[in-house]
Amino acid sequence: MNRERRVVILTALAVAALAIWIHLPCIHNQFLDWDDDVYLDTVALHLPLSWGTVGWALKSFTPFYYHPLTWLSHALDCQLWGLKPGGHHLTNVLLHGANSALVFWLAWLLADGTRARLAVAVGVAVVFAIHPLQVESVAWVAERKNVLCGFFFLASLCAYVHHVREPRRRGWFWATVALSVAAFLSKPMAASLPFVMLAMDLYPLRRVESAGWRRVVIEKWWLFLGCVALAVATIEPQARVEAMRGLASLTLGERFFVAVRGAVFYLWKLVWPAWLLPYYPLGDVHVMQREFLVPLAVFAVITALAIGTRRMAPAILAAWTAYLALILPVSGLLQSGAQAAADRFMYLAMVPILLLLAGGCEWLWQRGNVAVRIALVVLLAGEAVFFGLRSRQQIAVWHDREIFWQTVLARFPQSGVANLHFATLLNEQFRFSEAVPHAQQAVVVLADESLPHAALGLAYLKTRKYQESAQELQEALRHDPDLVATRYNLACAYSRLGRVAEAFDALQKLLPVAPQFAQAAARDSELHALREDPEYGPRLRSLIQSLGS
Repeated sequence: MNRERRVVILTALAVAALAIWIHLPCIHNQFLDWDDDVYLDTVALHLPLSWGTVGWALKSFTPFYYHPLTWLSHALDCQLWGLKPGGHHLTNVLLHGANSALVFWLAWLLADGTRARLAVAVGVAVVFAIHPLQVESVAWVAERKNVLCGFFFLASLCAYVHHVREPRRRGWFWATVALSVAAFLSKPMAASLPFVMLAMDLYPLRRVESAGWRRVVIEKWWLFLGCVALAVATIEPQARVEAMRGLASLTLGERFFVAVRGAVFYLWKLVWPAWLLPYYPLGDVHVMQREFLVPLAVFAVITALAIGTRRMAPAILAAWTAYLALILPVSGLLQSGAQAAADRFMYLAMVPILLLLAGGCEWLWQRGNVAVRIALVVLLAGEAVFFGLRSRQQIAVWHDREIFWQTVLARFPQSGVANLHFATLLNEQFRFSEAVPHAQQAVVVLADESLPHAALGLAYLKTRKYQESAQELQEALRHDPDLVATRYNLACAYSRLGRVAEAFDALQKLLPVAPQFAQAAARDSELHALREDPEYGPRLRSLIQSLGS
């Protein structure tokens, strides 16, 4: 092994170790009720791990995406660690460390011919490894799909660069194909892959100059075919679970403004992540407001600059194109969910911007005097320290459900989603009086959904507002009759109101399909009036006994 290769390998390992060390506190975090429960509950139905699990993962299109490799990674974690969150978090941390090493390798390959090649690659990889925007993807178990897809995505780009520079070695081509397929099977966001490769063909690979656009596009037909298959496999499941409802009411023009605001928002947070949140509500979209017009102006200036300098400085156009390709699937034009933005969407999208900034810093270093170089070193060192400290602080936000939702509510106290989740948590902790105002706010914002009414109905029941409880629980069941816990709570409310006939009727319909409530019905103080009723008490006991037999 020559000296250069040894330096590259050792540096890549050092970057990976830094990324792991920064994010290691994640292993002390808990699971969240923010998709973690959905993934784990779904995987639990297909354990222990077997060929049947593999078959299920390959055929599964629910509940969010088609991402069989992500399902299998969760299944493997459950097999190894059970429901101990530390092991699941550790897998995310290790994947991020591997991704940081791959970013270093990719930057090293693309910086070929640069005087400060090693410094450029290290700078890009270190910022990728420790930036606070990365915490969401690493600290959130449900975002396994992001770090897993990132691994195969980055590895496929590295293989592609080797294939371009060593076309006679067909192994690199087939490695690119295999890694691209693995990225597709990890998360639909891999649909950006061919467009990022095209941006690399423009610069720094400069293949467009020699081969022309037609050839470099046609040779990627298999990637574009994969993108079409991903689109078909993603849109239908997303529509089925109504994940796009947050944007369904927006016009195409309004979605464009949301997308533009997000693109500029991420750039600002990349440079100065002063405050970051695990959830940014979309809110009302008024395109003539400053929060949309200013990003539009910034977006237009950057785009004009990239196009105007495409011959003199093609790196700007290549980086801007790759960046937009990476955030397009989650930009607001096509994204799922009701969030305005999300830190995790910048996980890979920051790489082309970091490469461009690193190139700019290298240019300043080569042409600047001593004062410029000192200022550059101080600035970059300060940013690195700030990024590391902010990442550690941000990891704490993801520690548990209470801290998570309190953080969101501190910034967005009117958020329906945040208030609903926090009210649900408070109900689970028997802090019913504290849950009432949060559930009330959730009902105001999410009036057409069942769960806010169910949460408020339970809180009212336990704070002895029985009439209001019955009304809210009835409303919840009107939206979703399959909420069995809500049907049980409604029976309790009826009993408290003295409407024992209605309480018994509700339980008579519920217990045969949800016998897990039978023992509670036999002892619950909320049903005391029903059990003591001379007519319906014996009938309830007979119903419970029949279920027990």
